[in-house]
Amino acid sequence: MAPVRLAAVLLALVVPPAPAADEAQLKRGEVLFQAADCLACHTDVKGDGAPLAGGRPLATPFGVFFSPNISPDPQTGIGAWSEAEFRRALRQGVGRLGEYLFPVFPYPAFTGMTDADIADLYAYLRTRAPAAQPDRPHQLRFPFGWRFLQLLWRALFFRQGPLPPVAGESPEWNRGRYLAEAVVHCQQCHTPRNLLGGLETGRAFSGNPQGPDGMKVPNITGDGETGIGKWSLEDIATLLKTGQTPDMDFVGSGMGDVVKGTAALTDADRRAIAVYIKSLPAIRTAKTPAF
Repeated sequence: MAPVRLAAVLLALVVPPAPAADEAQLKRGEVLFQAADCLACHTDVKGDGAPLAGGRPLATPFGVFFSPNISPDPQTGIGAWSEAEFRRALRQGVGRLGEYLFPVFPYPAFTGMTDADIADLYAYLRTRAPAAQPDRPHQLRFPFGWRFLQLLWRALFFRQGPLPPVAGESPEWNRGRYLAEAVVHCQQCHTPRNLLGGLETGRAFSGNPQGPDGMKVPNITGDGETGIGKWSLEDIATLLKTGQTPDMDFVGSGMGDVVKGTAALTDADRRAIAVYIKSLPAIRTAKTPAF
């Protein structure tokens, strides 16, 4: 037997191939994929880009970021990434080459996800169609393109997960908190940010007048006048399923994409999110439409 062939046989005996994902895991991964809004962020729809090929621009006060290719293409996407490398990106905000990722990728929220959910998401992403499209370089104002500056940002604003349950709260409340803060990452849009781009946690969920792409993101705390304090649990759950607000209107823009994802959750999970959102302390802000 040729030496190369013998080495391949021995390697196969010593290192068995990773087990294939089963149907149940892929189904769980698909729900997480939709709830986390991966497709909308990583697809340049206006540029007629392939699904998950990246290139979608996101305007921020620091410049324009372009989402990366997360299709399973081995050269330009994440097809060559191991599960451990994928988990490190979500849990630690560190890329495959050891680079600090910019927090426009919401790893400060995804860090809260469980290892099991990250594994399911990874398995599902590997079943998507590969798209050979190189990442577009970001167009950032000086000096925000210097990745080493992330050391300071991370020290100030990043707390590594996973998200622990809160003792004394119900399983439903904890499930809702996990989905809202880690998977659906509601705070990343609905909480205002400071001059360095960190979340102002003291005003969590109270809206952001300078949200992604300059959108005004509403207050979803329990304030009765400027938030959604008059909404019922059913009102919130309905919006997460159909996009319909209590005044019979329908959400649009970025929230429309979010609803496409939360619609994939179970009724129980949408209600759990509603339970958590209804528990948020009321914060009075400037009067703007809820959605």
